Amino acid sequence: MSNVLSVVFARDHRNAAESISCRIASVYAELEIELIELTRSTNPSPSGGVVALLFDEEFNACSERTRWLTNWNEKRASTPLLPIALDSAHGRPPNPISGLKARFAVGDEKEVLRSIGAMLGLALRPGKNKVFVSYRGVDGTVSARRIYDQFIRSGYCAWLDEGKDTDDNPNLELGADVQKEIEDRVADANALILVDTPEAPSSKWIRFEVALAVGKMIPIYPVVLHPDTEETSRGRFRVLQGLNRRICIESTVDSGQYIFDDANLPAIVANVEEYLLRVYQNRVVQPRELERWFVEQKWEFGVSELRPHLHHAKVGRVPDLISLLACCSFEDIIFAPRLQSFVEDIQFLSLKKQAFTRNLFLYPGATQNPLDIEYLMTKEVPDIATLNALLLSYNEAIARISAMTGGYYVP
Repeated sequence: MSNVLSVVFARDHRNAAESISCRIASVYAELEIELIELTRSTNPSPSGGVVALLFDEEFNACSERTRWLTNWNEKRASTPLLPIALDSAHGRPPNPISGLKARFAVGDEKEVLRSIGAMLGLALRPGKNKVFVSYRGVDGTVSARRIYDQFIRSGYCAWLDEGKDTDDNPNLELGADVQKEIEDRVADANALILVDTPEAPSSKWIRFEVALAVGKMIPIYPVVLHPDTEETSRGRFRVLQGLNRRICIESTVDSGQYIFDDANLPAIVANVEEYLLRVYQNRVVQPRELERWFVEQKWEFGVSELRPHLHHAKVGRVPDLISLLACCSFEDIIFAPRLQSFVEDIQFLSLKKQAFTRNLFLYPGATQNPLDIEYLMTKEVPDIATLNALLLSYNEAIARISAMTGGYYVP
């Protein structure tokens, strides 16, 4: 359950669990929190899309707890795990997960809340809740491995192809269909971390992975590695130039590999988490606020069965029926490839005899300049101009919808 957080704790820590859960709920009001108490007789398995484990120095003293944690950790597959220390003096997680990074419940509260939101954002997609690390082997293997290890240590489930050959072919069995295997692996991912080294853009497989992620609406976060003499603030992949996010890290070259200081690893995870937190807010919080508004105005509101990332609303009866199709973007700006995907969604639904009075692409943040919107709709994605579509920020959506629907809006 992607919008459920499971909080696991020992019997004597119920008060702490309830206190921490209340603090989390005050920030994520729409989140369902499942409390799981570990006892000697019963230890149910968490059902949440993210699991937070509360522990202190005495956790390992109880063999039943350790045994339960060992068994569940081996079976958790792609469920992110967040160890939270109740005592700042003893911050190492219990033995079965001692390799993970613990957060202190009080001192690291901001980081705890950010990580929970990021992990929930990751769980929104229908993939297998994995972070896919894409890289070019000839100059990015070492850095990709370190980034992968940092995400694993931070409680995420990640995937890295560690056996690429000199031509950067994935490590597959002889005779395997490389393209099909890559498609399957990217489809399993909920986010793609792109290790953007100088040789990366010349790899046809990395370009294929990026194109797949764009087409499947999988969030991409570029990590741009560069020497201090190179200006790479925009990254090296043209299709991603429009993204208003990336982290650029000054690196050195050792035996052809781009290497950066270990001190940068927490910043990489923090930047990705800040983005995934916005994904969660844009795909859960904002749509639910829209739904609440529509319901208050006596509209029908729901999710498309054929395109679950789209929302639809309607009011009135034929021939006065007003219907809206909305795509709530999880990008931090309007990103042309996402807009093109929306065009394809509208065309697909039209073939299924589903047409709407208005097609709305809702984006977060401030309202964009009308000239920029016009450029996007006429130059970058011209097909959208023929589909009765509007690009609106969340901030202006309700006012514009009210104007479109006339007398149906009751202030």
